[in-house]
Amino acid sequence: MVDDHGSHRRHSAGTIGQDEDRHVHYRHPALVALEAEITHDNGISPSRNIYFMDGANRFISLPTMMGHASRATSHVARVFEQWLQDKLGYQSTLMADRLPILEDSVDLLAEDIMNKLKSRSSVRGLTGVRKLLIHVRAGHVYSLDQLDNAAMPPLSADMLDFFQQFPLFIETTIFVTTSADTNGLHTTSPSSPVIDDAVPVLITLENMTSNPNDPYYLYEDVPLVV
Repeated sequence: MVDDHGSHRRHSAGTIGQDEDRHVHYRHPALVALEAEITHDNGISPSRNIYFMDGANRFISLPTMMGHASRATSHVARVFEQWLQDKLGYQSTLMADRLPILEDSVDLLAEDIMNKLKSRSSVRGLTGVRKLLIHVRAGHVYSLDQLDNAAMPPLSADMLDFFQQFPLFIETTIFVTTSADTNGLHTTSPSSPVIDDAVPVLITLENMTSNPNDPYYLYEDVPLVV
């Protein structure tokens, strides 16, 4: 079989093969099913954040009208925000003539976010998490109208001046299932029938310029012990 990125892979219809280990970076049918399972679960309240960037190392977060942040989603949001701060800070030291995030490769960005989630400080806050899904979308403010209305911050005339200072955005929607949501049942993942020592993590990343409506998928079972 040839996947969406041109790689030849073999897998069963519903699970990820052992040869693919715990790390998958294309739109495997099992990952699409996992994404649908989580996003269509009415018991999960997603948390959405929009960060506006100035194209250098400054960013600001504006509240959205969607989602109620639980302890777990708040932790993941803080981890992502720390990643974004580090990413933009490092980018500014390079003095490169390129836009951060928007002109970066989506696969490398997804890998970078996953590595941040696997860090010791992040893993400590994932205890009790059964599954984690993070949708990431980035673009120029002119593409904001392509987002769901629920993602839009309240707009006013002053926002035009704001958008001139912060013309880029990155949006995250975080879905978390916990042990309370699953009534203490064992965690399952697309790569294993039962895993109690890791958290299935799926990141989808969409650049509104380079891969609109065709998000890059990255999946990994993140160990809870580092």
